[in-house]
Amino acid sequence: MYGVTKLAPTPALHRTAGFARLYGINAASAHKAEAWRFVKYMGGTDKDGSYVTPKAWVTSGALTWGYRGVEKDPTVAASLRSWGADPAQVEANLENAVPMSAIVPFQAVWYSEWEQDANGVLQDMLVGRTPVEQGAQAWSAKAKELAARYK
Repeated sequence: MYGVTKLAPTPALHRTAGFARLYGINAASAHKAEAWRFVKYMGGTDKDGSYVTPKAWVTSGALTWGYRGVEKDPTVAASLRSWGADPAQVEANLENAVPMSAIVPFQAVWYSEWEQDANGVLQDMLVGRTPVEQGAQAWSAKAKELAARYK
């Protein structure tokens, strides 16, 4: 079902959450040149400034990316539209996004308990049993409950 899910802002901050992987090179790497090529392949630009791999992620698997502007690429925009997304809304979400760590306290002692509960809520949202706004409120309430319990 295309176009059924939406990215909703968090209840307390009214921001969307960005979650991305980081690829880096360890200073002790014995293969810095190869590592740099890998990092560039995974998310950097080619010699013409195009984000080749993030663009391929979108067009091949409807995956998203962490770079602003990729949604303006005509191929990416067409791919987004093909699964019901609006490139302008994707751009607005990227502009409004904050790192997920600003919303979800990964370092909290109660995080794994929250995540287990949150995954169930997410599944209910994805299949339509729980409205997105209600699910986001449930996540927030659970986080507050666990934070108070683990003080």
